[in-house]
This record gives sequence, structure tokens and C-alpha cells, in this order.
Amino acid sequence: MSLLTLANAKEYIGISHVQKDTVLQIMLDMAEAWVEKAVETIFHSGSIAQTTEYVNGGQRNLWPSYKPILSLVSVTERTSGDELDLDYIRWTTNRIFKDDETFFATGSDEFEIVYTAGYNASSLPAGLKLVILDLTYRAYWNLGGKKSDSGAGSDIDWEKIADSDIMQKLEPFIFRKGFF
Repeated sequence: MSLLTLANAKEYIGISHVQKDTVLQIMLDMAEAWVEKAVETIFHSGSIAQTTEYVNGGQRNLWPSYKPILSLVSVTERTSGDELDLDYIRWTTNRIFKDDETFFATGSDEFEIVYTAGYNASSLPAGLKLVILDLTYRAYWNLGGKKSDSGAGSDIDWEKIADSDIMQKLEPFIFRKGFF
């Protein structure tokens, strides 16, 4: 499900041969998956689709799993079945809240939210593209994360490859819960 192409990775790595294309594609896919998880987003291979999720109430904010939130379609209180009026609901890149900042009803998975979030190939920020390519480069050249070789290829320790400079590059894309 790569948002970046094999050609992008090969150009960044500085290779043109085809002998390791399959392994390189796997590394590229793994780097994308690692970044997707690290920044709590969702990568879409085509157009950005709606996501339905159940989140806890009992606080001033609802916190969807995927960021950035691009649009909010609906918020429904599951116990009552009432769909909240979106004229009184606001959202930022990482949270949903009421205009008057009152609390949402208490309950585990009390609210069903339907929203769009994440990135596709055309909306992926350059900073995230660079991190994905950099991780792929490091995996390809086994810079800091090789655990073992096997018939299936190298076992890569992504946490070790993604040392502090990678996390610093990801910082602008990590949407944390704040004190709202």
C-alpha cells in the first residue's frame, strides 16, 4: 500500500538495479507502516475515505484515533441514538469538542464518530515523505537496525533505526492530547 513509489525510494537511496526491488518494496511498506503508527494517522492508497469509530465520553473532548481530522461527518450518542447537531460541534486536527466546552455524556465507547482523517499520496506532507524515505534508506543499507539475516531477508529493528533524529523530524506531525 505504498504512497511512495519504488522509483522514489531507489532515487533517494541512489540505486538503479532491480535485483532487490522486492526487498526494497517491503522495506518501503514497513517504513510507511512505522510512520503511520508513530504519528497516529492513517494512510489511504486512493482517495481519503470516511472512518467510523467509537470513543469514550465523560470529558470535554472526544479523541479520535487517527489524525489529522480533515472533516467531521457525524457524532452520535450511542445510548440515546441521538445524532448531535454539528452546528454546535467543532473540531481541530486532533480533537472534537462542543462550542460551549461542556462535557460529553459519560460512557465507554459512548460516541460513534464518522470522520475523515489521514493522508493519501497527493496530500502526504513533504516532511513525512522524507522520513519514510530516510527510514527506507537506513533499512536498505542496514544502518543501525539489522537484527539478523534469514532466507526471508533481514529482520529490521525499526525502533533502533528510528533514533532521535527521526523522532525530531516527526515531531510536527504528532498531534498530542492537550489541556483543553
